[in-house]
Amino acid sequence: MESSETPGPGPDPRRIPGGAPDETPASPVHDQGIWAPQHPGQQPQPPLPTRAPRNPAVALYVREVFSSRGIATIAWIAGSVLAAGTLGAILLLAALAAAPSGSTGLGDSAGFGADFGQAIAALLVAIGVALGGGLAFDANVDAGLFSASGRASLGIVPLGVLAVAVTGAVVVARLRLRRDRLLAPTLGAEAARAAIEGGFVALAMTLLTAFASLGGTAEFGGVSLRTRAGLVLVTVFLSVAVPVFLARTALRRTVTGAVDGTWTVALREAGLALSIQLGAFAAAGSVLLVIASARSESVAPLLAGLPLLGNLAVAGAALGQFGGLSAGAGSFGGVSVTAFDIPDGHGWWAVVIAVLGLAVAAVAVGLRRRRTARPAWGRTWQMPLVVFAVWCVFAFGVAGVAAEGEILAALSFGGGGAIGLTWPTPFLAGIGAALVSVGAEFLPLAVYRMNPALLAAFGGRRTVQAWLTGAAPASTSPAGTAPGGMPWTAASAPPGSATAAPPAYAAPAYAAPAPQTAPAAPADAMPTLQRPGPGGSGAPAGGSHPFAAAGIPAPAPMSPRAKTGLVVALSSVGFVALLAVGTAVTVAMINQSRDPAGAVGEYLALLEQGEAERANELVDPGIRTSERALLTDEVLGAAEHRIVVESVETTSRTESGANVHAVYSLDGERFEIDLPVARGPKELLLLETWRLEEPLLVSATLAGDGVPSVLVGDTEIGFGAFDAGEYATRDITVYPGVYSVTGATSDYVRASVVELRAAASATAAPAVAEVTVEPSGAFEQAVLEQVQSRITKCVEIPTNMDDVCPYVTRNTDLAEMRVVAQAEGFASISLTRFEASPAKIAVRANPSSWDEDPELRESDVTVNGGIEFVDGKPVVTELWMGGW
Repeated sequence: MESSETPGPGPDPRRIPGGAPDETPASPVHDQGIWAPQHPGQQPQPPLPTRAPRNPAVALYVREVFSSRGIATIAWIAGSVLAAGTLGAILLLAALAAAPSGSTGLGDSAGFGADFGQAIAALLVAIGVALGGGLAFDANVDAGLFSASGRASLGIVPLGVLAVAVTGAVVVARLRLRRDRLLAPTLGAEAARAAIEGGFVALAMTLLTAFASLGGTAEFGGVSLRTRAGLVLVTVFLSVAVPVFLARTALRRTVTGAVDGTWTVALREAGLALSIQLGAFAAAGSVLLVIASARSESVAPLLAGLPLLGNLAVAGAALGQFGGLSAGAGSFGGVSVTAFDIPDGHGWWAVVIAVLGLAVAAVAVGLRRRRTARPAWGRTWQMPLVVFAVWCVFAFGVAGVAAEGEILAALSFGGGGAIGLTWPTPFLAGIGAALVSVGAEFLPLAVYRMNPALLAAFGGRRTVQAWLTGAAPASTSPAGTAPGGMPWTAASAPPGSATAAPPAYAAPAYAAPAPQTAPAAPADAMPTLQRPGPGGSGAPAGGSHPFAAAGIPAPAPMSPRAKTGLVVALSSVGFVALLAVGTAVTVAMINQSRDPAGAVGEYLALLEQGEAERANELVDPGIRTSERALLTDEVLGAAEHRIVVESVETTSRTESGANVHAVYSLDGERFEIDLPVARGPKELLLLETWRLEEPLLVSATLAGDGVPSVLVGDTEIGFGAFDAGEYATRDITVYPGVYSVTGATSDYVRASVVELRAAASATAAPAVAEVTVEPSGAFEQAVLEQVQSRITKCVEIPTNMDDVCPYVTRNTDLAEMRVVAQAEGFASISLTRFEASPAKIAVRANPSSWDEDPELRESDVTVNGGIEFVDGKPVVTELWMGGW
């Protein structure tokens, strides 16, 4: 006899209840111990022992993944992920093509763009990068005696692309679920299906990008650029499986009418708060990208920034919540940047956006909580923990950039660096989420009391209605029906199974019963937005208010007097805030116009005009007064060429100062310099000032050969203790320019005129001017006269006996002594020494017993000596004569 408690056969899960009847006959069920014959005359046989699965409905649901409908769902999800990756790849490649340099270097080595195959390879590699695979670079060099290999990797997760991919996967999953109307019997079955789908999609994306590479070979080696397949697999799997599971679970709970648990609510609130705040920063990041593209006159920043828009949003939110960004390389110390480190106070915009985002999120989250008579503190701590966990994932490296490399040769070299969030950032973001969660208990009521109609802007009329009545937010669909009223089915066990589920999800066996709550008011009726009755209770006049069933008082709008006071207070605050913002903007614009380059430009303009003394007042030269002899208007004004300023531009700003790059020309030659500029004292406590602290001076060297001083322009520069004929030098300091340098001249000296080219630049040649002097004709004549006079004295008595005279004249027993030929010039002469041309002297001895008629003997005489200046005239010294 058939048991009455045994359920009948379950429906085919692919059929909608109410359709054609199931044609499969039910298997007969016999009483225990009775074997009925199958055909007439056949002996009854015992049934074969079978072992039913523990949960056939779960197995049947998971098996749906491999049905035609399940495969179609996977295909649609994979297509949405591939579309997002392709879009990101195209943007990245377009940014490389639009770069101002005109070449990325990739095309030359790999032939990118040269043929169809390389273009497809580049696209697939870029898709892998867009889907979080990063880049891996390998190179090798083999030049005979030297060989080396190197590798490098770049890890970056384009959150903008993944956000689009996740959105597409979620939309596909929800649409397919609404179309199939097939719910999972358990959360485990839902997770298993999401994991299978995520695995298939991740495997497909990995196989698509893993074997693509860009590379080339040269005479001594080759290079290869590819994406990392493992990262693509993990990133795509998590980006598909987790969101699809959460999306289906949320829709499943809506359809089945299941009660949300504490952490389900916290997860939903965290997602709402994060989407509001990151969305605000994503919009601000888009504006910044447009501005950057306009300033650079290239679309490359915009194209490259769109795939990384999510990363920019995370960075902006971190700065806005007083967190920071860190950058470090290898063993070197890291550098952290906060909103206060951004020049010109632009970091405060991030703080303002963050505060507004937190306030909006608090109202939006509060509207989706059940309104209570007093704050429910027990539901405020879960959401901040979820937000903190998400920010920990961001800080772990998901939102940053990491790079490493290694070179293997005779010695190995390696290193790496990363840019990411500082460690306090997740904690500060958690504190911000805590403020949102606490504010959600108060702000919706405050907004309602100020203006009831304004509250609908934060959640819509249905959400506001549910909050006003004190009920949970209304579901989008009644339990057991699709949005269009179509019934839903559940995966059931095979026919005859004891675990077969009922065909319709009017009350699923595995769903917890929903608590009894007061019926919500119709969505099209908003009695709570009516004006309060005579009693001011907020209920319509002449009847009970719709909040009575909820057991909480109606939120009464403010009285006209209180509203007027609040409006006045808020207007005053708004006016003060507007005034403060306007003042800040005005001050920022004025400070922006006070470019540090202005201080440098003013200084260089003075040097260009030859006003050295005003330049000294503007920037102290920082040298002793005795060394400033050439830093005058007379010297700079008399320069043959002064600087001509071509451009002055600020290249960087910090809290302490700035760096200014200047380009000037000197006598047609261009020079570039970088000058540090410090912040000066503020004017009127707000306006910034800048001062150049390092003067633009040039160290030069003057040299003189035989001169005691030189003239730079009309200014004489002496060499100090100077001996005639000495080669002397002196270091000087001048402003940039081309100066004429010469020595002091007289009747006896001719000095050369040389050029001193003093340029301030790292590429300029050393500034040296060497002055030489030559004796004049008067100098030679004066010396020659002294030489001839001395030769004459050597043939006269008694001076013929002087030691300087030649030996032939130093005799007292001579009959005759005379100069036959006088020295007529010099074999060599300088300001300090000379060698005269030969002279000829003749002597005749007195007659003697052995020589009664001596002959006249002639002798050549050479005269050498030194020269000194005495009272400005050359005087011959250290004279020496040679001859017989």
